[in-house]
Amino acid sequence: MGEAKILVGSRGSVEEYVLQLIVEFNRGVNKVVLTAFNDNMCKLADIYASLKERLGDRVSIESGSTGTRRERGRRRLYLEITVIYKPV
Repeated sequence: MGEAKILVGSRGSVEEYVLQLIVEFNRGVNKVVLTAFNDNMCKLADIYASLKERLGDRVSIESGSTGTRRERGRRRLYLEITVIYKPV
């Protein structure tokens, strides 16, 4: 059992991130922290919705947070959720 962290960016598609999550779950990871900044926050919501559609009640959100971080003098909005996987 373990925990993985994935940063959602603009280059990968929703399907690629869902596949990456499923691979992590198959490796034995039961908790994944997903983080997205600015425009990618909507993509993070789409990733979770697609994952929930595929795995159903075996996945759920343990916690979530939003806020801002200062990087190089700029304020960046972020969304972070922790997804839990419960195998059957």
